[in-house]
Amino acid sequence: MKTLCIRGISCVAAIILLFGFSSCKKGEEEPSTDPYVYIPQNQGVQEAQSGAPAESRFTVDQSWQKNYTLQYKYFDLSQSAETVNIRETRIDDAFAAEYTDKGDVLYYKENGSDVDYYMIIKGAENVHSVVKDKSIDDLSSTFMKLSEVSSGMPSLSNVMYMNEENVAGRPCKKYIQRAYQNGKVQETVFVWVDKQFGFAARGESYDAQDKLTVSWELTQFKSGGVSSGAIRVDLNDYTFIEK
Repeated sequence: MKTLCIRGISCVAAIILLFGFSSCKKGEEEPSTDPYVYIPQNQGVQEAQSGAPAESRFTVDQSWQKNYTLQYKYFDLSQSAETVNIRETRIDDAFAAEYTDKGDVLYYKENGSDVDYYMIIKGAENVHSVVKDKSIDDLSSTFMKLSEVSSGMPSLSNVMYMNEENVAGRPCKKYIQRAYQNGKVQETVFVWVDKQFGFAARGESYDAQDKLTVSWELTQFKSGGVSSGAIRVDLNDYTFIEK
């Protein structure tokens, strides 16, 4: 399984590229077909520009990333015609990403100065490896990367604030952005930004033919008070080969 580049799915998802986030650099490996490989954080939050209307602005608070459990559905036409349902859980010293439809799990657990990585894939050999000299705090999940937005986004010239809508019962600000070429729309993006924490709880990207190419949508979310019991992985149930 190849390692994702610094933006992971961002290199695949047009919605991320349209909002001006950095793309994959030359020399890095191609994105994996499996969206769940932990990658180092590259967090940096811009302040919202004063030119944006007050009702369109939001702030970014990444404190939720320390302890949470969430579920979301994800679709990327460049990878598959299927929508996958994913559950992420993060506690102080562990992280798990579960493909709830297939039963596949990626599990990370701190072990001293390293992190143990367990890949449980149905119909394949289960793999254990070690991420050296890292902790859970050094790592960032795919949903974190996929949902990351800059608070300066509302000031971009081709971004328009639309209205407020709920996603998974959470109030969000909805925006639209279009990319043009020779006066014609090439891509249209809708993004719903969580009002409390400032992450993209939902996103949709359409091509020039108005065909959906990438989407994700949060379906459940809890931040804080998540214990180890929320990670539904019993390693004793599996046999692993070492990589």
